[in-house]
Amino acid sequence: KMKNSHQWKEKAEKLKLSIIKHFWIDKDKKFRYLIDPFGNSDAQEGMGISFALLFGIADNSIQEAVFQTVKTEPAGIPCVYPSFPRYQVNDSSYGRHSGTVWPHIQGFWADASAKKNKYSFFEHEFKNLMKHAVRDNQFVEIYHPLSGLPYGGLQEPHLNPVTIWFCGERQTWSATAFLRMILYNILGMNFSEEGIQFTPYLPEDIHSIQLEDLHYGKALINLTIEGTGNRIESFEINGKNTAAFISCQSQDSLLIKIKMEK
Repeated sequence: KMKNSHQWKEKAEKLKLSIIKHFWIDKDKKFRYLIDPFGNSDAQEGMGISFALLFGIADNSIQEAVFQTVKTEPAGIPCVYPSFPRYQVNDSSYGRHSGTVWPHIQGFWADASAKKNKYSFFEHEFKNLMKHAVRDNQFVEIYHPLSGLPYGGLQEPHLNPVTIWFCGERQTWSATAFLRMILYNILGMNFSEEGIQFTPYLPEDIHSIQLEDLHYGKALINLTIEGTGNRIESFEINGKNTAAFISCQSQDSLLIKIKMEK
């Protein structure tokens, strides 16, 4: 184990308390975007609130408050909400980095939502990103928050007026955000030093899913899940009922069948 780990734990606890002290706005029940010499920003920042949930910064009461106050758009959670005034040229214009929907942020927010059993929030991000990828046959960089179409947003080139920026195509971090939702949330794979604990979730309109030929250490995983919801009825490995866990020491070809309770 790491030397002086207790010192790092103390530093982590102090950092956590400092984040809550300076970024949590109790009267509004939300986290602010940033603190700087220019007046701060109390806007909502999607990745920041996702990390506050995923890394245990927020206690249970703050977590519940976040889900009560969070703002999402028809196409998903915006990177920053609302869009900064200088980019509000018309009703359909948004800043490149304020108001738009970035899939890698969707991935973190969906993961945080699923881990806190807020599945309606998870499904909003998952189904939107899936729909956009099927439509475009790829994962692009950024989406318009209302139309859901690829949209680069407004940005200022150096010493030039605000203009519509490009939207990159075939973005790896957008695709891996979707894979995160599949692996971590739909299949429910929770990785640790010891192995993989499974806590799957299948929405009501997904009744089965298969994963083939996933290499995990020296093991090869083939996985089938049937049913809906987040409660496991049975978990089989190579025909034998067992706990919903795979050891990191596994070296076999593993045929896993998971049946969810109705």
